[in-house]
Amino acid sequence: MANQEHLKILAKGVDAWNRWRKNNPDLLPDLRLAYLNDVILPGADFSNTDFSGADLSRANASAAIFSEAKLHEADFRRANLTGANLTNADLTDCYMWGVNLAGANLTDVDLSGSILLQAELQGANLTGATLAETELLEANFSNANCSGAEFSGADFSGANLGRANLCESDLSWANLNKANLREVNFSRANLSGADLCEADLSGANLNKANLREAHLIRANLSGADLCEADLSEANFSKANLREANLIRANLSDADLSGAVLEDTRFQSISALNTLELSLTQEQLLGCIFVEKDEARRQRAKAGKEAATRGQKPDILRFDFGNGHWTPLDFSLFFLAVQATANRLQYLLTSQDFKLSDIRHVLSGPCYPEERESIYVRSFSMQSPGWIEFAYEAVERVSPIAPVVLGTIASAVAMLTGIATAWDKIQAGNLKRQKAKGQKIDNKIKEFDLENKIKAAGELLDEEGRQNMVTPSWRRFEPLDLDALGHKISAPRSFKTNNPIIDNNKDELFGQAVAALMSSVRWLVRQGMKPRAKFKPKPKRKGQKRPPIPR
Repeated sequence: MANQEHLKILAKGVDAWNRWRKNNPDLLPDLRLAYLNDVILPGADFSNTDFSGADLSRANASAAIFSEAKLHEADFRRANLTGANLTNADLTDCYMWGVNLAGANLTDVDLSGSILLQAELQGANLTGATLAETELLEANFSNANCSGAEFSGADFSGANLGRANLCESDLSWANLNKANLREVNFSRANLSGADLCEADLSGANLNKANLREAHLIRANLSGADLCEADLSEANFSKANLREANLIRANLSDADLSGAVLEDTRFQSISALNTLELSLTQEQLLGCIFVEKDEARRQRAKAGKEAATRGQKPDILRFDFGNGHWTPLDFSLFFLAVQATANRLQYLLTSQDFKLSDIRHVLSGPCYPEERESIYVRSFSMQSPGWIEFAYEAVERVSPIAPVVLGTIASAVAMLTGIATAWDKIQAGNLKRQKAKGQKIDNKIKEFDLENKIKAAGELLDEEGRQNMVTPSWRRFEPLDLDALGHKISAPRSFKTNNPIIDNNKDELFGQAVAALMSSVRWLVRQGMKPRAKFKPKPKRKGQKRPPIPR
């Protein structure tokens, strides 16, 4: 209950109250449960005053001093506290619907559990403030300084935080659904698990922010800076990332399905290896990889040096053998070779030391690092029936190219033998089926054009759009390697510097050549027996060439 003497002094006006406070600096006013609605107290000194449970609804206390005041469960509905000083005040569990705190100083204030629906905090200073589990629906925080503030579990639905400073603030599991976050400074902020669906983050600074497991479905991040941000397991489905900066961002298991990627910047294409779902071809075309330009310059320089010295590239030659092959067969096989090269290169250079992460990368598009990548310089048709590819490594002294290409050549021979042996087993089974009058499985009949197109890797995602990034290599009857008494094993010379990969080399090698296995299987079923020859470029004087897998 409020002290009646203190209430009488306050009733005399602000000047009388302030004189009394000045003359009694050690006295702590007691205004608990006081009924002060609609009072006019601008500039009053309420520092260290106890207002617990008081009713200050519609009160005018602009520029008043509430520093270190006890305002627990006070009622500030529609109160005017513009420019007020509330540093270190206890405002827990207050009812502050529609309160005007524009320009107020709320440094280190505790507002946890309070209700600030439609509150006005434009330009307010909330540095170090605590607003955990606070209701801030449709509140206006534009241009407010909230650096280092605690907003965990707060509800900002529909709030306006345009150009606010939330640097190093904690917004973990906060609800920012449909909030206006334009040009907000979230640098080094914790937004893990936050709901940012349909929020407007255009031009926002999320440098080094933690967005782990955050939900950004249909959010607008155009022009946002997410450099070095932790985006692991975040959901960017159908978000707008036009001209966003994701350089050195952690994208482990992030979902970018349906996201708009136009002039979106990434460190390198290998940064996309850990995405939960691979990007579509249309999305990839909108990406900018900062390492790519450097890689191109290296390629151009390497090409000039090679031309000057007359140095030849590594040559990998393929022959489809007997049988009629179409450009579709060639395209399918070439895509499989490229996918296998990427995977083998990843195994040779990977710094991942967790087996589950390595398996995950191998199951996706497995984009290689540009600085280590192997690319086709040129290709030509050789007679009789040979197709010759000239491969070049970006790094001229890189030992990766001959190992990868030699391994592919040896894998083609091994997989052709496996597929041919399996065909013989299947042919015998079919012969017995005919003798018994059983129907021949329609799957082994000649495929029509529609199925051949599917075999080339065209998929339809949930939205009905074409996805050509990770071809779905057509699989016939599964190759039962145990029945053949054969296991796919990596060549002895295929060694890495990663103990996890070396200890599981055969399993990971089998996963790396899976696309090539399916493609070879396709060709063998059509009467072809693909062969490969690898011709490494002549080694330079004094240069040791690594062993070539046979």
